[in-house]
Amino acid sequence: MNIFREQVSGASALDEYLEVKRREFIGASGDELGASDALQLRADLERLDKRIQRQLVHSARSNVNYLVMGRVQSGKTGHQLGMLSWAADKCDVAVIFTGVTEALNGQTSYRISKDLGTLPSNPVATLNVPTRANAERDLFFLESILKRTKQRRDYRDGQGIWPERLPVLVSMKTKPRVDALKWMFQEVAARLGEGVTALIIDDEADQASPNAAARKNEEAATYAELKGLRDAATRHVWLSYTATPQAIFLTERDGALRPDFCAVSRPGAGYFGVASLMDATHKTSRVPVDDWVPAQRNADRVPSSLKRALCDLLVAAWLRNYKPDAFYWRTDGRPPEGMRSVQMLVHTSSKVRDHAVDYSTIATGLDQIRSAIERAVIEERPDAAPPELMQAIDALARRVNTRTGGTQEVPQPGLELLWQVGNLVSRTEMRVVNSDPNRPTAPAGPLPTDRADWEAHPIWIVIGGDILGRGLTIPQLVTTYFTRIAQAANEDTVSQQMRFCGYRGTYAHVVTVHALPAIFESFDYLAQVERALISTAEDWEEQDKNLRLDEPALWYVSRPTNRMKPTRLAVRDRELVDDNKSNVVLTLTQFIQPTSFVHNARELLAWMERREINRGFLDDWLLAECGSEDVRELLGRWKMTGRDDASREVAVELMNPRLGDLGLSNLPFAIFVRGLDVVQMAAVGAVPNIADLPVRRLAGVAPSAAGAIWEAGWAARAGLRPEEWFDSARLGVPHIGDAQRRPIERLGFDAVSAVVEPLALYSADKSSRVGAGLAVSITTPDAFEVRAIGVKAGSA
Repeated sequence: MNIFREQVSGASALDEYLEVKRREFIGASGDELGASDALQLRADLERLDKRIQRQLVHSARSNVNYLVMGRVQSGKTGHQLGMLSWAADKCDVAVIFTGVTEALNGQTSYRISKDLGTLPSNPVATLNVPTRANAERDLFFLESILKRTKQRRDYRDGQGIWPERLPVLVSMKTKPRVDALKWMFQEVAARLGEGVTALIIDDEADQASPNAAARKNEEAATYAELKGLRDAATRHVWLSYTATPQAIFLTERDGALRPDFCAVSRPGAGYFGVASLMDATHKTSRVPVDDWVPAQRNADRVPSSLKRALCDLLVAAWLRNYKPDAFYWRTDGRPPEGMRSVQMLVHTSSKVRDHAVDYSTIATGLDQIRSAIERAVIEERPDAAPPELMQAIDALARRVNTRTGGTQEVPQPGLELLWQVGNLVSRTEMRVVNSDPNRPTAPAGPLPTDRADWEAHPIWIVIGGDILGRGLTIPQLVTTYFTRIAQAANEDTVSQQMRFCGYRGTYAHVVTVHALPAIFESFDYLAQVERALISTAEDWEEQDKNLRLDEPALWYVSRPTNRMKPTRLAVRDRELVDDNKSNVVLTLTQFIQPTSFVHNARELLAWMERREINRGFLDDWLLAECGSEDVRELLGRWKMTGRDDASREVAVELMNPRLGDLGLSNLPFAIFVRGLDVVQMAAVGAVPNIADLPVRRLAGVAPSAAGAIWEAGWAARAGLRPEEWFDSARLGVPHIGDAQRRPIERLGFDAVSAVVEPLALYSADKSSRVGAGLAVSITTPDAFEVRAIGVKAGSA
């Protein structure tokens, strides 16, 4: 079903937008990197366009929902604007949900007007969505949509001579505004005789959109309205954008907002993310905070660590104003381009009263720094400058020297430099951003959205909590002071608080993050989670995986000391899991079918022939040391059924090199095998003697003649016999016991361990064995545990 309008001749709005972005990228990063970034954005948008066309034009579907994943502040807004320009030639109307704050709503409206409203064809008209009550009271909103929609259709049908701009409806994600949109779609369909074709963008889709009452088996108000909107907008493309999809993975399995497919918005070459910060090359950009005492907040007590962060900000501002060639480092010889302002973010608490104290503390700190600089200049004693300032200048000089290869230098702190830094202190603007109408800077208004407004002051200090942790962009953030650490932190929340991420490549050497050591540990962990999420999403995109039919899940390994949860409890579906499976990667439970025993015995022997085997390792245990690829090969050839087959997929996924440190591929593997004589008998199809094998209890009760039936199964050919009890028989107790742990403990180094052995099963009496097969269990070292996000409970 082709739900789209036919595109008129001439350059498309998307082509216009991409040309503007190409010039913008080249201006920011140079010819080579800028052109590469432009091609990457074009490829991402065109790839998504082709998939949407295939799924909606060439099928019976009338709507589709994509999860669009990117990194924190990596250009997802640019991708959204690209899709809005795409919609200008395809759809009747577009909707973009901006989040739950006025600040983010205003920032998005500004970006749409600035980036799309200035294109040659002027393809969009931006309208802010009112509440349902206001929309019904003042019909301008509805009448405007009706008029524009009809004119767009008439023009495409050859009945009009002037094209009408695409109405882009910018809305906060609140019940009254979503209700207004639902009502609008219903009214337009009723009056025009057919439904509206819409592009609906849900920015920060893991915030407010997931059903916050899922745990209670109820529907939260905003979620219910969004669900109703999908029903009212019968013909649409719904794009759910996020860098933190954990809540989407764990929310209702059959929810109205669960994505059908996945797409990826890839960052450009100049992106600076959490992985960049935690890389060894940026070690000096990470400044540990060791003197923060949250219980003893006092405006007159300025921690030395906060003073050092303020000094880092001041010397960065000095570099931007007095040595821009060293602030922006480009290798193409072009003059530097960028904002004539730098910013600092202070995030110590979620409480508004703490923000007021922080404001006063920072003001005191700036006064102390300026007074000390003033004394040093008057007395002509540069060495009397604040020690934190001297440290900041020295650290910046070393980073500049490293980044520029010694071609740029930061001078020694003489009287002129000190005077210039002190002058910048008096030109610093502070803003407290929270919901308190009486906050210290409330009369100054909200944060700027326009570049010229940011450049009104050379330095900005932004103080806040949760409101600053979602989507809001601080354009040239160079210093972060981050001491807030929750008792029970969520991965998605902490990731969204990393506002230092963004396109800071040309001045990455100036960026500093001051945080508690525990926060840096969490950043290191989240860098690994991000890498795993993005690489998984890229696989889903390449495979065109249907996430409705094959529910999304992420498996990974982590340190047991990490206690972060993927997302908030309220949105989680009870049937989906954030599961901790201790250190067990795989343990087979269904393995006594005779044909499987024969097949797996042959595969094991063939695999061992190609490896170096230590045959006298411990008692009757043999040892093969190998890598993850060897084990993936063996598992791939193993015959498994039921849950074991699903568990194998998980184990193989955990050994995928793309998971990096969140997987097992970087660890050594040790394969322990015993019972080789029994394995050799099984491999030739002979019924082995199982009397002396280790034994475990069967789940459930076996039939009275179970042993005889199992032996008879060795003579039957697969597919030519009725189903027998051993086809569905499962192990009822853990395979790994003291005897299996002994060779692992004897190994002497940390490795992923696989224990492979013939194992007999009994039903009621250990002396009455009913069958046997090749048991396999794989475990990580004690320093790791296996975790899963989004898997059906009991599926693996």
